[in-house]
Amino acid sequence: METTVTNGTVALSQFPEESIYLRLNTTGYRARQLMLVNPFATSNRYTVLYPENSSSTFNQCFSLDNQGAGFAPDRSWLLVRAHFDGDWRTVAGGYFGPTNRLCVDLQDQTEYRLVVQDNDDRRSLGGYVAEQAFGNQVIPLPVKGFQLSLDRGDTYRWEASASKTDSGGQIIFKFDSRETTAKNLDVRVYEQGNESNQLDAASVPGTIDQNSMSFNLTEDQTATRWVVAWNATVDGAPEHGQSIVSAELGGAGVDLGLSDEMQNVAIGGSVILVGGLFGAVSAPIGAVVLAGYGGLLFLLGLLDISSVALFAALGIAAVGFAASHFGGAR
Repeated sequence: METTVTNGTVALSQFPEESIYLRLNTTGYRARQLMLVNPFATSNRYTVLYPENSSSTFNQCFSLDNQGAGFAPDRSWLLVRAHFDGDWRTVAGGYFGPTNRLCVDLQDQTEYRLVVQDNDDRRSLGGYVAEQAFGNQVIPLPVKGFQLSLDRGDTYRWEASASKTDSGGQIIFKFDSRETTAKNLDVRVYEQGNESNQLDAASVPGTIDQNSMSFNLTEDQTATRWVVAWNATVDGAPEHGQSIVSAELGGAGVDLGLSDEMQNVAIGGSVILVGGLFGAVSAPIGAVVLAGYGGLLFLLGLLDISSVALFAALGIAAVGFAASHFGGAR
C-alpha cells in the first residue's frame, strides 16, 4: 500500500500488524528502506534521510558470513542503527535474502551499530564506521556461533554472562522457554547503580522458543558492572529477572531475582547482620571479617562501592586487628 504525508510523520496504525517494509521517498533525498519487525512495539520509530546529491553519502552492501551461528541469509535481516536525539535508533534494514546481499545508504565517516537478527536470535556486531572508499565492495559480516547451555530457572531457563574479547568484551543473554509458552521478550543492559547509563536494549516480539543476544563492550567498558534486566510473558503471566555481569570478572552473573532497590536493601541488611555477630570484645576480628565479606560481595558485583573505599576498609581493619593483638606486647 502507499500513503503520502506532508509533515514527515507516518501513522503505523494504517499498516498490517506484522513485519513490514517501509520505503520512504521524498524530493531531493535518497530513498530509504526501513524494516519494522514489530510495528506497534513502540510508539515512535525514526530514520535518517540523506540529500540526493550529497558527496559524502554512498551506498554500501553487506553480506552475512554465518560461522556456525545458525543465521540463514534468506531468513535473517540486518538492522542499521544511528545515534541521534541522544539515543541509538534503527534507521534502516532489511533481509539479506537468497542473494545474501543487503545495500543501504550511509554517510562517510559516520559511526553506526549493526545488528543481525532472525526469529530466534539477535546478535549485536558492534560499531561500524562507514568509509566511502569501500562503497564498491560487499562487506562480509561474520557471526560466530555459541552453545545455548542453560541451568537457571525451573520451567524456563535463562542466563547472562560477560567475557573479554580481542576488541574489548561481550555480554551474552540466553533464554530457553523449554515447556512454557513465552512471548515478547525485552532485554535492557545498563550500568549497576546508574540506570541512566544504558548500554543497549533489544526486543523480540511474538512467541519465543530459544533466543540469544549479544552486546559488545569497548575496552573501557569491560571493568564496568552491568545489569542485564529482562521481562517477558510466560504462560500468560509477566515474568522478569536481572543479573549483574562484568567482563573483567568473567563467567555468569549473579542473580538475586530482586530489583536494584530491594537488592541494595537485602545486601545492606546482610552486612549489618554479619557485623552484629561480633561484640565489643571481638570487634577487631569482626572488622576483618566484615571487610572480607564486603570484598566478596564486591567481587560478585553485589556491593556497589568503589575499589578505593573497599581497600581502605580492608587496610583499616587489618591495622585495627594488628593493634589489638600485638599493641600491648613488650
